[in-house]
Amino acid sequence: YQRRVRGRYQWATGLSLYRPLPLSPHVFGLGPYIRLHHFLNAGNLTDTAGELFRENRVSVGAGLIFKVGNVMKMEINYTVPLRFDRGGDHVNHGLQFGIGVNFM
Repeated sequence: YQRRVRGRYQWATGLSLYRPLPLSPHVFGLGPYIRLHHFLNAGNLTDTAGELFRENRVSVGAGLIFKVGNVMKMEINYTVPLRFDRGGDHVNHGLQFGIGVNFM
């Protein structure tokens, strides 16, 4: 894939819901370190302001978040794209893994 992603105008937003596992926090001692995660993400990137709110991309998903210490989290999510550009976007639904670090 040699296509570059670029644009002058963009917007992005997300809605996340975190909740504890439906298990007792004492089961295996993992309750305080694992959360369920549900999310919806939307946005667009374009070269002209007139197209900014047309052909938006939207995806939803769910997964598990693992807290590692006070500064790091790891996620494993199942993501499903709902709206995308069928002619230009490379869509990959399924399991995704991420790592986040909090420097604050």
